[in-house]
Amino acid sequence: MTEKKENKTIFCSFVGTMTNDIRKKLYNTYISDSDFYFNSPRNWSHLISSDNFNEFVETTQKSEFTLCPRGYGKQSFRLYETIQLNSIPVFIYDDDWFPMNDVINWDDFCVNIHVSDIDNIKSILLSYNENDKENILKNGKEIYYKYFTMNGLCEYILDYLTCRSS
Repeated sequence: MTEKKENKTIFCSFVGTMTNDIRKKLYNTYISDSDFYFNSPRNWSHLISSDNFNEFVETTQKSEFTLCPRGYGKQSFRLYETIQLNSIPVFIYDDDWFPMNDVINWDDFCVNIHVSDIDNIKSILLSYNENDKENILKNGKEIYYKYFTMNGLCEYILDYLTCRSS
């Protein structure tokens, strides 16, 4: 059985809040570029409205790439949500911190861009061909289920502890 290829209508998107300078720089750099979609700036909280939630889900599902700049911490939940919604995460970071990088090659399932390369994001993303994008999405699904689900993470922890105690 072949998987039906989805018709993506947005090249790259970000739906969220401008919590830090990285997100603000992304917004200011690409807001005028019609290949990028940004929601209008607003404050988000844990009490997200259904309209905001639906905008995030629908926009991400329509996007080839989704910007996943770090949030308050060194990572962003958006990265994992993006994989679930079948878009390619574009992780923008300022500190070289990738969880479980002893077993995960983060370049296999997301585009990793240092904050110093924000001005080059579009050309970097345009360098990926259809085959590259399909492989990234496939790898993302595999890695997500292997490491980022409750069962996958528990198995990883047990394996890690078993190896450490041997």
